[in-house]
Amino acid sequence: MPLPEPGLLPCLPGTGGRRRCSASSQNAVPAADGSWRADVMATSPDSEQRMAWEAQLSPITVEDITARTDRYTAEGVAECRARPGGGR
Repeated sequence: MPLPEPGLLPCLPGTGGRRRCSASSQNAVPAADGSWRADVMATSPDSEQRMAWEAQLSPITVEDITARTDRYTAEGVAECRARPGGGR
C-alpha cells in the first residue's frame, strides 16, 4: 500500500469535517529522540495539532499498539492506524 503524497491530507480532528482545511503532511517523520516514526504526519496550519497516520501492514500485538500509542500521546500526537481489510 503506497503512502499518501505529502500535502494530501485535508483535515485534522476537531475541524468538523465539513470544510477543507490546509493541514500539511510529511512522510516518515521521526520523533526528535528517535523513539518512533510516523508513516505520515499531518500538522495543522498553526502547528498546534499533529496526527500520525500509520499503515499497519504487518502483524502486531495489542501490547505493541498500546506502547506505540502511549509514545505518541506523551508527545501530544493523535494517531490513526489503518489495516488493509480492517481485520486482525
